[in-house]
Parts: sequence; C-alpha cells; structure tokens
Amino acid sequence: MLFNNIKKYLKSIHVTKEVFIGAVNRLWTLLSGPITIIFVLNYFSEITQGYFYTFKQLLALRVLTELGLGTVIIQFVSHEWAHLSVTKNGNITGKIEAKNRLASIIKFSFKWFFRASALLFIILLIIGMYLFGSKSDPTINWFWPWFFLAALTSFELLLIPGFSILTGCNDVFFVYSVQLLKAIINIIFIWIAIVLGLGIWSLVIGSGISIIISTIILGYFKADLIKKMIRVKINDNFEWKTEIWPMQWRIALSWLCGYFTYNLFTPVLFHFQGPEVAGQMGMTMSVISVIAFVPSLWIKPNMPQFGIHIAKKNYFELDKHFFKLLKVVLVFLLFTAFILWIGFYIINVYNFSFAARLLPLLPITLLIIAKTLSSSTSPFSDYLRAHKKEPFVIISVISSLLIAGSNIYFGSKFGAYEMVLGYLFIIIILTPISFTIWFTLRKKWHSAPYLHP
Repeated sequence: MLFNNIKKYLKSIHVTKEVFIGAVNRLWTLLSGPITIIFVLNYFSEITQGYFYTFKQLLALRVLTELGLGTVIIQFVSHEWAHLSVTKNGNITGKIEAKNRLASIIKFSFKWFFRASALLFIILLIIGMYLFGSKSDPTINWFWPWFFLAALTSFELLLIPGFSILTGCNDVFFVYSVQLLKAIINIIFIWIAIVLGLGIWSLVIGSGISIIISTIILGYFKADLIKKMIRVKINDNFEWKTEIWPMQWRIALSWLCGYFTYNLFTPVLFHFQGPEVAGQMGMTMSVISVIAFVPSLWIKPNMPQFGIHIAKKNYFELDKHFFKLLKVVLVFLLFTAFILWIGFYIINVYNFSFAARLLPLLPITLLIIAKTLSSSTSPFSDYLRAHKKEPFVIISVISSLLIAGSNIYFGSKFGAYEMVLGYLFIIIILTPISFTIWFTLRKKWHSAPYLHP
C-alpha cells in the first residue's frame, strides 16, 4: 500500500524514470557536496581550499571550445528522430531524409569535438599558468595536477557527441544513468584521495577514474547503435553554416556569458583578495549551485520530447507538457532555496567551527535570492531552445557584461559582500525582461494567442 501511494504521488508530480534518475543524480550532488566540504575542512589548509575550488571553477572554461554544440545536437537529433525508430534487431528505420540528416549531424559533431578537445587543452594550460603562476604559493605544487586535469577535461569533451546523440534519440535514461555512475565514482575517489593526503591531486584521481569507466560503458553498450546511424550513405543538402551555426553561436555565446556570470566570482577573489577569501566564495557557491539543478531535473529529460512535439507542430501538447512540469519546478525551486537558507542560518547562529570557511549569512542570503531568480528563467529558455533557436542570447550577453564588470570592480575595490550585492541587483533588473521575451516569442512562433492549457 505504501509503495503504491509513493508511486501515485511521484506520478502526480510527473516523476518519470528519467526524472527520477536525474533527481537521484542531483540528490547525490546535494548530499556529496557537504560531505566534500567536511573533507576539505579537515584535510586542507585554507590556501589548498582556495586552489581546490578555483581549479573546479576554471574547468568550466570548456564552454570556450564546446560552443554549445552538445545542446544543439540534442535539438537537431530529436527533430530527426521524430521520424525514425529502432527495430528489435537494432536497425534504424524511418524516412530516408531523416536518416541522411542524422548521419550528417553525427559525423560533423565528432569532427568538431575532436578539434575542440585539442584547443581546450591548450587554453586551460595557458590560463592556469597565468593565474596560478602569478599568485603561486610555495606550499602548493599546482602545475602537474593542473596539467593532468586539463588533459582529462579535454578528453572528456570527446564523449559529449555520443551522449548528446543518445539524448536526442530520447535514450535519456541510459545517458542519465551513466552520468549518475560517473558522478558517484568521481566524488568517492576524490574523498579517498583527500584522506590519503593527495591534496589537489584528488581532483585528478576522481576525474580520471570516472571518465575511464563512463567511456567503457558508452562504448560497450551504444557504440554499435551510433555506428549504424553513421553508416548511412549521405545524400542530402545539410549545411552546418546555415542550419546548426545560427543556433550554435547563440548558445555558445550564452554559455560563455554564463561562465562569466556564475564562475568568475572565485577566480576574481583569488586574484584580488587571495586564496582564503576565494575558498569561502567557492565553498559557498558549491552549495548554493544546487538551486540551479532543480529546473533541469524535470525540464532536461523532457527536451527531446519537446523537440518531437515541435517537429510535428503539435504545439498544444507541447504547452500542456511544459506547464505541468513548470508548476512542479517552481514549487521545488522555492523549497530548495528555503531549505538551504535554513541550513546556513543554523550554521551561523550556532557558530559551527567551519562557519569561518563560508561567507557570512547576509551575502549568502543575497546569493540564494539571486540564484533562485535566475534559475526561475531556465525552463523558459529551454522551451524556446527546443525550437532550435536561442533568443536569450541578448540577455546572456548583457547580464555577463554587467556581472563580470561588477565582479571585477567590487572584487578589486571592496570584497565578496559587495560583489554579491551587485550580482543580485543585476539579476532583479533582467529577470522580468527574460519573461517578456519568452511570452512574446511563444505567441509569434506558434501563431496563436497565449492560452494556459
């Protein structure tokens, strides 16, 4: 009886197996984050903590070379997969035109990521040598850990086309399952390495083992299917410059802007205020970032289905599907933000020993508000992106320029509190503009008045 009630409740809040495995992944992130913090507090000095979190945030520079192609692949593949399917013996069946276009997209994506991987390695090395070399601490041997971490991150880029293709083909459960396994292995081996006294090498150990295992799983279970998709005699007029690039450069710019929006806090403080303050910001941001995961729990697993609805011009079902998910997302978004604030409040009120390794409660509160507001726009940008378009690029550019400028100014002249205050002020101004863009374009693209299903 209890099991049936739980199953009924999960169904009422639209928790499919894909959403469930995604939720488990985020739950693992939520639970493992504080545990990692405990390990860092007990085994790292404040200086090592600063290097640890700055390393992690700099790795997000992969957006410089990926240029949003992984997301674009999902949308384009899902539109073609609407006319294809897999037979019992594993063959691809459906419209010849869709097969041709799918093969073209896949071949192009693998070529792109091979070049992007090499470029990323060079970029990470150069930036790491500049940042850590200019602020190096004699007690930290940072070069070789950064070298191998850059190499592993670059190799991991080669896995993106495979997982993006499978996601676009609506094989979301497999992709999310591998990502969950990878996340668990990564964190567990980071913990082991920290306890063994390996310091910032722990990031290399965790990343290396998890990437190797996920690569083996992808190759063993899905290599044959991807090969069958590619082994199609291409006879179509697919053009990257006219079809993929118009969306890709906008997503790339949005992602790059997102990096400067959310990942510049710690490196700026590292440069101007030192590793101790950077460590406080990095640890705080690593916990608060859980808020941004909430929309993706429900929206990301359903993106391929959104694309299929749009390819068939079934806009009513698209909106019906989207609004059901949106209600759940907004409730859980507010709930998550509240729970996090309560946790930080208790840590500060009862003056736990590690409270000094976090930001004070006031900037934490401002960060939670800002992160909740910005995350509330995520479902709407994904909705529009499912149309193979990226209109939010304008907002991304404006917000990144404002926030990057604000971070550099306040980080160099004042400190973390002023940085956070400037960030919140900018988010408050831009959030209603984002909703206006979604409302306007939805009406225009669907050629119908706004109607809540």
